[in-house]
Amino acid sequence: MRNLPLAAATAALSLVLGARAEIDLKNFDLTVKTEDDFYHHVNGTWLKNNPIPADRSVWASYSEIDERNQTNLRTLCERVAAKTDGAAPVEKMVGDFYASGMNEAVINALGAKPLQPELDGIAAVKTPVDVLKAIAHLQSLGVAVGFAFGSSPDLKQSDRETGRIGQAVDRQEWGMTPPTVNAYYRATNNEIVFPAGILQPPFFDFKADDAVNYGGIGAVIGHEMTHGFDDSGSKYDAHGNLNNWWTEESAKNFKARTTAIVKQFAAYEPLPGVHLNGELTQSENIADLGGVKIAYYALQKALPDKPRDPVNGFTPEQRFFLNYATIWRDQMRPEEARRRVNIDPHSPGQFRANGPLSNLDEFAKAFSIPDESPMRRSPETRVTIW
Repeated sequence: MRNLPLAAATAALSLVLGARAEIDLKNFDLTVKTEDDFYHHVNGTWLKNNPIPADRSVWASYSEIDERNQTNLRTLCERVAAKTDGAAPVEKMVGDFYASGMNEAVINALGAKPLQPELDGIAAVKTPVDVLKAIAHLQSLGVAVGFAFGSSPDLKQSDRETGRIGQAVDRQEWGMTPPTVNAYYRATNNEIVFPAGILQPPFFDFKADDAVNYGGIGAVIGHEMTHGFDDSGSKYDAHGNLNNWWTEESAKNFKARTTAIVKQFAAYEPLPGVHLNGELTQSENIADLGGVKIAYYALQKALPDKPRDPVNGFTPEQRFFLNYATIWRDQMRPEEARRRVNIDPHSPGQFRANGPLSNLDEFAKAFSIPDESPMRRSPETRVTIW
């Protein structure tokens, strides 16, 4: 992206400026009380008005952004592909590559013919030796048949080992493309990364007030930071090396606290009778709880020099938590929900919102949540890790 001409970069930026991160009352379901189910209070009407598209199993806040990103990328590619004169080298490269993939007439006319030599080679396999030769050939083409090659840093010497075979680790290399709507923490680099794709509403809006942005991308940043201290990241030191740097007492106390969050989330049911796997989702739940707390206190440090006047009747603290619930809105088909319970380390959106917030005194204070409400866990079950 660093070589993208200014005009193209400006065009890319202009494509996303129409979206805004704001607290929209039209998305609320006011029949649901704040203290009963904050997630559905904030997102209930949005969920009703945004059914899952027929070709999808999930539709969420990040799905909307990804759809917008794909549309914007297509627009940019079509612009440069249509240029006949004056195209910069990188524009011509992108335009030609895109055009080659979009020449449907030629693609349909050729059908599988370009692959026929490879298909014939596979069909000719008769013996175990032929199998090995075919695998070797396909591997040379980059087709991971039977197995895949890969390399990663030495977990105990992450600063000296190879990232690719025969090459030094490139600590500047990203594990995601710029348009990706996601973020990550990488233990061996001790780094957190936020591609441009996620820096859009509702996660981030440079025109929005601090409370909204801290409740959005701020919580995501805090989430990735906390991964460095969760049940996995805590095993790595500041240099990204696998190293037990905790005291025995700290490790014991940490285990006791994480056991509580495992128990909390194992009680949630995304489908009747189907419980979340508290162990599987442990790392992400720890990161969600830590992330929202970090972001909240970062907001408190930012507020003293800013106006604290309510916006649309909501205080900065309330707007923070409202957008936190907004970023996790999602819905999925029952079959997908059942599948994810077994494989996905992330909890469904309603539990990513309600779960952490029901543990926070700060949330309860912001909305005057009564004790013994569903959104106010009892003192003995309230989870605090950091």
